[in-house]
Amino acid sequence: MAGGCGDMALAGVDARPSAGLCAWIFTVWSKGVWSQAWNKGMSGTGQGHMTHNRPLFPLVRHLSAPCTRLLLPLPYGPNQITLAAIALGLAAAALLGTGHRLAAVAAGLCLTASYLLDNCDGEIARQRGQCTPFGAALDTFGDWLVHTALFLGLGLGVARASGATGSASPWLWLGVAAALGGTVNYLLGLYLDWARTRAITPIHHPATISPILLEPTADLTWRELLIFAFRELARADFCLLLLALTLFDLHWLLLPAAAVGAQAYWLLQLSAKARSFHV
Repeated sequence: MAGGCGDMALAGVDARPSAGLCAWIFTVWSKGVWSQAWNKGMSGTGQGHMTHNRPLFPLVRHLSAPCTRLLLPLPYGPNQITLAAIALGLAAAALLGTGHRLAAVAAGLCLTASYLLDNCDGEIARQRGQCTPFGAALDTFGDWLVHTALFLGLGLGVARASGATGSASPWLWLGVAAALGGTVNYLLGLYLDWARTRAITPIHHPATISPILLEPTADLTWRELLIFAFRELARADFCLLLLALTLFDLHWLLLPAAAVGAQAYWLLQLSAKARSFHV
């Protein structure tokens, strides 16, 4: 991530619409595998340092590590790399909007490159000691911008491919719903972070279970487990999911899942916040 150096730039903000309800099923099924990978990856290592002993998930981290080594000697700062990641993400959204199958595959490749750089910027910032609040905010804003544009482009592209263009297309409205859900979550996360800094009594934040949580633990409530499930597949390896689906012309499946999942995500956050409110 950008100069903020965290796996989530602003701890309570995740602007990426969820990949849908299937993320929860996937997470519960693979819980044992993720737990083993986490324990192996974190044993004897400190946060903020590159290591060859990495957890299995997220998969994109295994790709970003060699990219970081290539970028470190170059005269580009973390924020410049963040801007490049945003540009690639917006290019992916534009390609999806064309409605052409090959353009959709190219969009998956662009988004994967965007995710790689989105990991490299934080790794480089940590290596160089260039972590800044501005970098954290830029990274989070970029996440929101890219994924809002991506789902709008996906809705438009699927509508064009199906021949149902115009405001009457359900595909277009599914894309709008996913984008709006991600926007609500982005704004809600900003507010919760602001409220946390001003609260006399510490406020439990539902999206800050752990700074770099990669697997659900036994002490999580079902609401926290659902929030984790929506976050992890949707944010960390979502680019690979999109790329795989575009190869089989199945990326349209993301629209109904994201339209539902994005709303469920912020509603879960709001519900968890209400339960932790103290007068």
